[in-house]
Parts: sequence; structure tokens; C-alpha cells
Amino acid sequence: MTLLLANLSEPTLHRSVKPQILSAFGDMALSIGSEFVKYLNVVLDMLNAASRLQVDQNSYDMMEYLNELRESVLEAYTGIIQGLKGLEQQPHPDVFHLESHLPNITAFIKRIAVEGDISDSMVASAAGFIGDLCTAFGPRLYPLLEDGTISQFLADGKRSKAARTKSLCNWPRRKLRNYAMAKEFLSKIILGQIK
Repeated sequence: MTLLLANLSEPTLHRSVKPQILSAFGDMALSIGSEFVKYLNVVLDMLNAASRLQVDQNSYDMMEYLNELRESVLEAYTGIIQGLKGLEQQPHPDVFHLESHLPNITAFIKRIAVEGDISDSMVASAAGFIGDLCTAFGPRLYPLLEDGTISQFLADGKRSKAARTKSLCNWPRRKLRNYAMAKEFLSKIILGQIK
């Protein structure tokens, strides 16, 4: 782990290797589960830095690299959340170590949603990750996703020609829609519109 983190900071390392290292963090988290908590903050800091990378929009090579990097960040986040959440219906408490990082994570997803032309596989990866986040954090997460960017992103993805992308976009859309309906219902109860 120390070697991988050191390599990410190495300026002479070819840029094509860095996305592979980021993906490896997700694989490691998925493999070791709760044991990954000791590396979590440093890895999340690296993922946050990678997710904020800006490149020359006019350079095809750099845009291709940015998309590869973003897919790797999504893979890493997905492996981390799945590894810490566990396989049980009720998420393992270790997943809540991610909670303070949710604003950065959701900001990254929103950047993907609004910036540039993204591949179908990235839409599917992002949608699957949003679904994992919804499953792990439930209503705690939803206020971070309410601004419409994510809803529009998932609605656009649901119109994909790829069945996998449609399915993965539909899953978090249902969760977010159920949350919105429950929130509206509670508001009506509070306002006395429903007894």
C-alpha cells in the first residue's frame, strides 16, 4: 500500500499507470473489507485529488486520460464502498467512515454528469456507484443529490441503448424517487395536510 501511494506521488511515473493504481485501491478494499479502514483517509484524499484534475479540453489525449482516470476513481470508490458496506442487508458500520467524504464524492459525480462527453461505461459505473451509496447511506445521502444534476444524469442514462446502463441508472432513480415521495409525505403530515 505504501508503495502504491508513493508511486501516485511520483512525477516521473508514466501517467497511464496511475489510473491502474487507483483501481487497485478498490480491488484491495473489496478483498480486505474492514481492514481497509486504516488506509481509508489517505486513499480518499488521493481519489479526491485525482477526481479534481483539470486538463486541456482541446487535447484529445488529455481528455482521454481524464476519462480513464475518472473511471478508475469510480472503480476505486465502488470497491471501497462495497468492501466496507459488506454483503449483509444492513450496511456494516465501517462504511460510515466515508460519511465525511460524501460531499467530495457527490461533487465528483456531479462533475462527471455536467462536464463533457462521457462513455456509456462511465455512465453505468457512476450510476452503479450512486446506487451503492444510496444502499449504504439511505436518507443521509439524499440531500446531497437533490439539486437535479444527478436526477437528470440518471434520466439521460436510462435512455441509453445499452441494457446494463439502463438497468444501473434505473436502480438509484427508484431509490431517489422513493425518498422524494417519503419526504413529501412527511412534509404533508407536518403541515397537517394528512392526518
